[in-house]
Amino acid sequence: MKRFILLLVVALAIFCAGSAFGFGFGAAMGDYSWVDRLWSTVPVVFAWIYAVKGEHSLASFLAAALVTVWGVRRGGYTGKEDYRWAIMRSRIASPVAWQFFNMAFI
Repeated sequence: MKRFILLLVVALAIFCAGSAFGFGFGAAMGDYSWVDRLWSTVPVVFAWIYAVKGEHSLASFLAAALVTVWGVRRGGYTGKEDYRWAIMRSRIASPVAWQFFNMAFI
């Protein structure tokens, strides 16, 4: 039970750090696709933490390896801002509302 709680706390910390990173860089650089970049890397971190610190089974290591292949395939999302964020920005006129949308949704 203690291991589960520790893994949960670590996962929550990584989630909060990733969310803060995505929000901060999106707001600072005006490129709101940071979450897309994180989407291919953070699951790899979660999978390996679970495999190494949690389950210690062949299945968990195989799953972590497959998640890693998926993350590498995505390539960290190289490219420009996703076109959908520009469309959403044009529909949300208020800069304050846009930053709330960035924080709560993106």
